[in-house]
Amino acid sequence: MARSGEESAVDALVVGGGPCGLSAARHLHAAGVSVLLVDARRELGTPLRCAEVTRPDFFEVLDLQPEPGWIRWRINYGFIILDRHLVESGVGKKLAGLGVDVRPGCAVVGVGAHENGAREVELLEAGGTRRIRARVVIAADGVSSRVARMCGLDTRLSMLEVASTLAYRMENLPHLNNKQAVLEYLPELSPHYFWIIPTGEHAANVGLGIPGHRGHLARPLLDRLIAERLEQLAGGRTIETAVGWYPSVQPLATPYAEGLLVAGGAARLVGAESGEGIWQAAVSGREAARSVVRGAGGMLTVDGAAYRTRLNRVYDELAVSWAKRRGFDARSG
Repeated sequence: MARSGEESAVDALVVGGGPCGLSAARHLHAAGVSVLLVDARRELGTPLRCAEVTRPDFFEVLDLQPEPGWIRWRINYGFIILDRHLVESGVGKKLAGLGVDVRPGCAVVGVGAHENGAREVELLEAGGTRRIRARVVIAADGVSSRVARMCGLDTRLSMLEVASTLAYRMENLPHLNNKQAVLEYLPELSPHYFWIIPTGEHAANVGLGIPGHRGHLARPLLDRLIAERLEQLAGGRTIETAVGWYPSVQPLATPYAEGLLVAGGAARLVGAESGEGIWQAAVSGREAARSVVRGAGGMLTVDGAAYRTRLNRVYDELAVSWAKRRGFDARSG
């Protein structure tokens, strides 16, 4: 990349080094596209933001074999528990070894209009600001995507349109069924929900989903729910606290613009029933990569309509999830 103030060019800029961005970068590189992946965090996979549970074919979607330690545990229906830090940092290193330009600690601070087949993007990192021209931008920068907003899409969300999560990683749980996850809705506090997800022998991720504007209630409520479940959680010791948030509104109807594809949480591809989003992120990253095409003269562009069609399965599943959740809330309200 060019030195501070200079300009260089890249085929595809992927913004965000979570499961979505890593998946997009992996498949773009496999297709022969030069990729710059940036993430504002200093280290991929840190801090922990979720319960780490995903579907059994997650690594098949990434087209990578998991390294030892990447899977913490396996639970009911074959679902796997990831070690997000090891997975994201490890996949990032693998991609860097393959030739992907992976840059943690690098934030996008400006994106220009799509002109002459590319967008000018301003990046901020330790060495100062840099400008590049990116022929394709994939926004995988999470909830209320700033990059998509810079490109003209309205991704703003109010606190009424997000769910906040609080979870404890707990150990010393001898009474826990270490293969059976628990997800309970709380009718008296709809639309709150509570989970216990085994993450190992005598270990679990125990958490709560709560509307964003009620976030101040999360810790006392979670502590109360844990205290009420002495048969499962007696003697448990908290070793890590994770906080996060996800969109509690429908996915973006049009997750693309000229030279831009929006994927994962940035496109609001998160289940309404349980906040599931890791698998959807990886799938949408893969399908975004597959929707980058070479146009006239070999110039790269995006086929937004094809991208949206490729995501029909994800959108259809999320529509069912929303219908179930609305029905539950109506009965409990």
